[in-house]
Amino acid sequence: LIGMIVRPDMATDYAMELYFESAAMIVTLVTVGKYLESRAKSKTSDAVKKLMALAPERALVLREGQEREVPAEQVQAGDLVVLRPGARAPVDGVVTEGATVMDESALTGESMPADKNPGDRVLAASVNLTGRCVIRAEQVGQETTLARMVQLVEQAAASKAPVARLAYKVSGVFVPIVIVLAVITAVVWSILGDPDGAAMAMSVLVISCPCALGLATPTAIMVGMGKGAESGVLIKSAEALETLCHADELLLDKTGTITEGTPRVTDVIPQGGEFLPAAAAMEAFSEHPLGRAVVDYALLQGIVPPKAEEFASLPGKGITALVGGKRYFSGTLSYLTEQGIDPAGMEQY
Repeated sequence: LIGMIVRPDMATDYAMELYFESAAMIVTLVTVGKYLESRAKSKTSDAVKKLMALAPERALVLREGQEREVPAEQVQAGDLVVLRPGARAPVDGVVTEGATVMDESALTGESMPADKNPGDRVLAASVNLTGRCVIRAEQVGQETTLARMVQLVEQAAASKAPVARLAYKVSGVFVPIVIVLAVITAVVWSILGDPDGAAMAMSVLVISCPCALGLATPTAIMVGMGKGAESGVLIKSAEALETLCHADELLLDKTGTITEGTPRVTDVIPQGGEFLPAAAAMEAFSEHPLGRAVVDYALLQGIVPPKAEEFASLPGKGITALVGGKRYFSGTLSYLTEQGIDPAGMEQY
């Protein structure tokens, strides 16, 4: 048996020399900082994953005159890819057959869909809204516009802003100084005869840890890149992100990037007769965003679209249908002219 003699005041004496709460607090703060950093990184990677998810995993290709579904990574340059309504383009290519309307907002930021006819270029991840078309693959895999965008986001997140480089320079000088101060502390306390010199030196190291320099700057950059990618804004580099905070004016080369992303009717300019019910009746069958905007506007005006019959859509041109026994047309000026309709006075709109 090993016995111990405990004085009544011993617990009080040693209690003053224990710093459990300080050690726990330091470990907790460092752990929380690491957690916030990893969370910011995961958000950035999630934004990149969302971009990558825009590309379809399967593709419908024409081989030996037959439509065959294959993994998207097996599509080669020169293959003919079939795009049905609602499908996403797996590659960059050129339309060789058919006409349709493509939604390219995920890549270009433009809310208005683009008409595609033979000879027009199609970007990977753009959505086919209307007719069936065939495209010839030109850029596949990591060569597509979408893949290059993902690479730019990843490179930008890994780049260092000027303030980050300054922080690293400061750390390069700060850390050696702190180490020297810790050694001096240990030596001085040892000369003074205190046995806790090593503990005091360790306290200098822990308290002087530049966690903010190592965590705050890269975390802020990654969060900024990730938030931009989520909103469809791609930032070229960390330096550009830092420069942006000093900008007083922002110039945009197009308005589609600052809209709500969906068109809506703002004004109705009638050219004889009440045409809104007929227009809503026709557009109710259309998948075009402008058609949905017309229907939504009519409903807001309390108009219930009548029944339309013999509906037909001509991708890139317009639509036609019978409403109340009358034939109506809706579309581009050239399409209306082809149908014998005089668009005089409408050119300015």
